[in-house]
Amino acid sequence: MEKNTTPTESFFQLRNVFLIKDSFWRKRNIADFEALQHNVDIDIKVNSSPDGTHLIVDETLFFTSSINEEKVIDVSIEMTAAFEINGSTTIDLEQFGEINGGAIIYPFIREHLGSTCLKAGIANILLPPMNFVQRYHDLKNNTPKVESEME
Repeated sequence: MEKNTTPTESFFQLRNVFLIKDSFWRKRNIADFEALQHNVDIDIKVNSSPDGTHLIVDETLFFTSSINEEKVIDVSIEMTAAFEINGSTTIDLEQFGEINGGAIIYPFIREHLGSTCLKAGIANILLPPMNFVQRYHDLKNNTPKVESEME
């Protein structure tokens, strides 16, 4: 039986966000934290259940920091969001997952990266804001992927 939704109720209900995998490496001796050049890349995969009642969004962050082109920090973090789909919807599931799912997971990844780096003695690592709408349209239009560089 289909659930009826009111105009303010979403067809998608977030059920959980959880860590799948993380990997952290830093050079033991980093001479100058002010000289770090950060590079950020994101990968998102969207899968729905065969019966169309659940959507799974996997987001992976690839983060590196270099000094004079020498890699001194290398991090990857994979998190998953599980959504329940209530009723039938005409919303494209891949688009929802890439844009909304990606934007929902990103703050969890940002916090995990920040706290992991802090524990490793690396302060003030903040991920830049990410425009998931633009990212989705760039991917659909086969625009070359541009990795984000932070200072």
